[in-house]
Amino acid sequence: MQPSDFEPTDTEKYLTVSGRSNITVEKARQYGKLSMAGYTYGKTPSTPTLTDQTGDLNAQVTYSYAAADSGSVQTWDISNPPALNAGTYRMYASIGDTDNYYGFEAVYCEFVVAKATPT
Repeated sequence: MQPSDFEPTDTEKYLTVSGRSNITVEKARQYGKLSMAGYTYGKTPSTPTLTDQTGDLNAQVTYSYAAADSGSVQTWDISNPPALNAGTYRMYASIGDTDNYYGFEAVYCEFVVAKATPT
């Protein structure tokens, strides 16, 4: 980068100067609101979604889940979701870092896998 001149319009109060300045541009923060609809045991699982998402919409999003009363968090594969037993679960979402944005951990949401009715 070449040095540049600052030439003020009010030359009575300001001097013309030449020099260099370093500017740091910080990464912006991303955001997303997580939702996951409940479903019935044995049926096709719902798909977690992020709404109100800001930042890099192409950033990698990783979903994970855990039983609401357990701390064992596991990855949720969108293309091959797990077969969960009836119960209450928590869904988590993590938006990855990009060149211009910091990552973001969405607030978890709870969803219910309802018991199936026997036929």
